[in-house]
Amino acid sequence: MVEDNIVFTSKGKRINPSLFKCELQSHMEIESDLEVITYRSARAIQTLYVDTRENSDTLKIELLFYGKNQDEIKENAARLRAKLFNCEIELSDERDKVYHCILNRSSHEFYSLDTASYVFEFSFEKFSRRKYIKIPNNKSEIIIGGAKETPVSFDIYAKEQIENIHINDFTIKFLAKGYTLHIDSDKCLITANGVLHTRYVDFIEFPMAIGKYEVTCDSNEVDVTVSYRERW
Repeated sequence: MVEDNIVFTSKGKRINPSLFKCELQSHMEIESDLEVITYRSARAIQTLYVDTRENSDTLKIELLFYGKNQDEIKENAARLRAKLFNCEIELSDERDKVYHCILNRSSHEFYSLDTASYVFEFSFEKFSRRKYIKIPNNKSEIIIGGAKETPVSFDIYAKEQIENIHINDFTIKFLAKGYTLHIDSDKCLITANGVLHTRYVDFIEFPMAIGKYEVTCDSNEVDVTVSYRERW
């Protein structure tokens, strides 16, 4: 059955495909090409500016639906499609990776009165499962794999009350003893024990990295953990 080959998750809840009477037929990734964009004024003879834009890659999932009749199949497919608009997908041949997907379109073809093929096309980003690295002596160089830059997050635990310490490009103006500051670069949030803490942190931007990434901290009164998901 499909649940052995593919796992759908939406809003943190696993979707049970057997409830929709379908099974996985095939899946395929399609890489997108760079789109060339040109800019020029209406009176210009030559192009003034050329830019490129990286379009999202496409993941095609083909599911085979069964039912008593075509109406039942259409109803089940519509119910599943509504749940897959924004979802995560895990495939059995890549269990260490997760597809973060947005549903773009779907199409179908009936093979008989009780069987139909539905193809769902998603734009996606593919990540590994999250990796956590505790930074020894608050200074280390780590290697971030993957093929694209990915958000790098931090957890900073205060062993003592701290003021005006620096971790990479972040200045932490205050953090109470026993609190953990969470810099979530995926969601662009900064919290301390679950409460927004942005006003106590100075920074320019949330970090993105691939390859060698150096972490430095000028205080021994905190424990620093870095987390990230490799991105393809």
